[in-house]
Amino acid sequence: MPVITMEDVHHAYLKGTSLETHALQNINLEVSEGEILALAGPTGSGKSTLAMLLNGLLVPTRGRVLINGLDTRQKKYRRELWRQVGLVFQYPEYQFFEENVFKEVAFGPSNMDLTPAEIEQRVTHALKNVGLDPEVVRERSPWSLSGGQRRRVALASILANRPRVLVLDEPTAGIDPAGKRQIFKTIKKLKQDESITVILITHNMDDIASMADRVLVLERGKPFFMGTPAEVFADPPGLRSIGLDVPFAAELKHRLNTNGVPLQTDGLTIDGVEKEINSYLRSKKSVVSSQ
Repeated sequence: MPVITMEDVHHAYLKGTSLETHALQNINLEVSEGEILALAGPTGSGKSTLAMLLNGLLVPTRGRVLINGLDTRQKKYRRELWRQVGLVFQYPEYQFFEENVFKEVAFGPSNMDLTPAEIEQRVTHALKNVGLDPEVVRERSPWSLSGGQRRRVALASILANRPRVLVLDEPTAGIDPAGKRQIFKTIKKLKQDESITVILITHNMDDIASMADRVLVLERGKPFFMGTPAEVFADPPGLRSIGLDVPFAAELKHRLNTNGVPLQTDGLTIDGVEKEINSYLRSKKSVVSSQ
């Protein structure tokens, strides 16, 4: 059974009024355990609305959303959905309110039926999962940490609740390259070690190329394209038509193919394109030498 199922999902804001706006239409989607699905699309395409539908913050105005078989429209499942689906919005550290890192990460578990020892274990495990030493940071104010460290504390505070689905809205916005690398290292580790399903919302196409198993591109609330990163980035003109960029490697591959240089690489990395170009040049040289 898929972890996430969306069946003919529509969502309208201010439904039934003169200001009714259709944020999502005709969304059909299944996401498996341990899969990283990237959501891409221009501003206003419905990405954040889709994210909020996943744990019941919003409910569809038509169709249904199932999380491990639980229907998000059913209020009796709401609390369990909040536990199973962790949402990390942009700049989550702005919502810190506890005096130290331990209390911040422990806030969610402290509101569950857990013993102090269990809470301690969850906090320690969550901090280690995001690459922070619990003994070093536990008594520090979150605001004394670097931007990348604060982002990791925010992620740890969600992981301490033991979600099965993690929804990340621009998780690396505003942090330095080192912090970004650590965040993505953490996401890959969670996928590999704990089979957590990740929904990654980002405008950065290079991040999608390096992280995602599949990509759903939205345009004005409707599915525009769905496939692997290689499949999606094989059509740079189509993506540019809705205001999206493509990774440099994918653009380079597309231009070379268009001009008669057939490359077999998926076009997701510069190294891959470079190897294919060298292979192509060697084959051409071999043909010339044999003549």
